[in-house]
Amino acid sequence: MVQADILEVQAEDISGDITTGELKTILDKYFDNVPEDLTKDVELTAKDEYGKHKIKLSDLYKGRLSGGIEVGSIIKYEPSGTYKWEAEYCSAGIRITDDVELNSSTNDYKISTWRILEIDRSNNKVTLVPIAPTVGTVFLESAQGYNNAVYLLNEACKRLYGDAERGIEARSINMEDIEGKMTEEALAEAHSYAEDEVKYGEQSEEPYAPTGMLVGGYPSIYAKETLSVIDGNKIENGLGRSEQTNLIKRTDDGADIGILKIQGSIQAYQTLWEGNPTFMSSAFKNAENGINYYDLIMPKDTRYWVATRGIYIYYTSPIFCVYSVYNSRISYGLSYTFGHDTIDFPLFPIVSVDADLISGNEIDGFSIE
Repeated sequence: MVQADILEVQAEDISGDITTGELKTILDKYFDNVPEDLTKDVELTAKDEYGKHKIKLSDLYKGRLSGGIEVGSIIKYEPSGTYKWEAEYCSAGIRITDDVELNSSTNDYKISTWRILEIDRSNNKVTLVPIAPTVGTVFLESAQGYNNAVYLLNEACKRLYGDAERGIEARSINMEDIEGKMTEEALAEAHSYAEDEVKYGEQSEEPYAPTGMLVGGYPSIYAKETLSVIDGNKIENGLGRSEQTNLIKRTDDGADIGILKIQGSIQAYQTLWEGNPTFMSSAFKNAENGINYYDLIMPKDTRYWVATRGIYIYYTSPIFCVYSVYNSRISYGLSYTFGHDTIDFPLFPIVSVDADLISGNEIDGFSIE
């Protein structure tokens, strides 16, 4: 009878999992001495009406308990790591010339309180996001900032907030993370965004060939991106907007401070959209327990880098950008034309951890030690 009740509860969850509370409710129905802590194998005594026999908990249930964690649950986790944010890769060398040492044990980059964004019970994985971005910022400048933003942001978060020895993985949030938690209706509306009548996903009607003082070029990585169009040649299967496999030096591929010289024209696609706070506040789905993903991904009045490149078309001119969340809106932190913009924003890491590393309960709280 006990196993039948357990199986009935598990059948209601596609993962076949059961929480500590659910299991205790079932055991209390049949046994007199059910402890609060069900992580230990104890001997249970059946109630009189069930024969007063004794049986070990492990003989009744051998599965893994979820422990009561759910989307939105607070998790205490204090990683310790360092990363060198090198000017060679984030800057054209015009305004930013010094490297910066990042350390997650210092106040600027320390994150100790996280919330659960996702629970993948089939793979026993939990995804965490911080309750707030870092206090400290990292900077990106002009073409080199565009070139290396995705790699730098992911690597910084990996080194600062991951733990390879325990299999804890970390990276920066990207637009796929954000869009994946939006409703279909909101995402469709976001993707109808137009800048000067060029809609998201559409190509500039006319090629753009800079002349005069604007002759300079485009960020090196653009030549490797999906949907890049240079001199009429379109790349169909290049780097995705949140992909980068290696760092680009200022002189890679014959580049000059991260810029390749234009010999012809660019006819770019619009790959950036913006969303104001009013739109974004109602754009997200609810988790099964009613938590709205907006509250987890875009805490009030926060700003942070998003590890995704994007281009918007200003008339026919492509403006090379790096996405950001700014005061609860989707925007861009870096917009590079042919000048030398320098922008600094905080980090917003995403951490993936094996659920078995999370200890605690709903009363005392959860943590990764």
